[in-house]
Amino acid sequence: TLCNQLYWVTGATLGGLIGAHLPFNTDGLDFVLTALFLVIFLDQWLDGKHRERLSAVIGVLTSLACLLIFGANDFMIPSMIAMLILFVALRPHLDVLRPGSHGRPCHEPRSGPAEGRTDAMTMTIWQGAITIVTVVLGTMCTRFLPFLVFPESKQPPRIIEYFGQVLPYAMTGLLVVYALRNTPILTGSHGLPELIACTVIVLLHVWKRNMLLSIAGGTIVYMLLVQLVF
Repeated sequence: TLCNQLYWVTGATLGGLIGAHLPFNTDGLDFVLTALFLVIFLDQWLDGKHRERLSAVIGVLTSLACLLIFGANDFMIPSMIAMLILFVALRPHLDVLRPGSHGRPCHEPRSGPAEGRTDAMTMTIWQGAITIVTVVLGTMCTRFLPFLVFPESKQPPRIIEYFGQVLPYAMTGLLVVYALRNTPILTGSHGLPELIACTVIVLLHVWKRNMLLSIAGGTIVYMLLVQLVF
């Protein structure tokens, strides 16, 4: 809705304007995005069944493979292409695993609606404003375009319904890999701060299933590690 769009736009704008003037050390605070992606992935994993978890595994493994082949800066598009190819090839098997299919492919429509880190790039007020407007327009286009192409009164193609059921789990796995893509494994801290913080997030979320607690806890642990230990 419009209110939801305004909430995140206003929050991001205020955060960008105020964050540059905070008096305390914010080194490691950028891990909050990694924590968010990981918590969403955990929620999908814990709530999902066999097919959803298999889709998530495909997303993570495909992303890791493309990361190793194409590098941290160029693996996103190859990962998405590879996922589409894999999901098309595996569709007969994944359809059988759909809950309620009773062993048969089911195509009925879905019901209901330290080291290795680079210094942060600073932007002027106008650059920040232009960036925010561009992101808002791009997000609104990608949010609204599917509803224009596939209105509620029109039955979407079965392949589109299938992608809508399996891709969200795979894409969240891709986002987790993307957020951790620059983790230094062979040098510096050897990825220990990220590993420890991610472990804390997993334990907190399995224990309490509270998104805010898991994200805040993991981010604070990561900030303490990169500022005081590594």
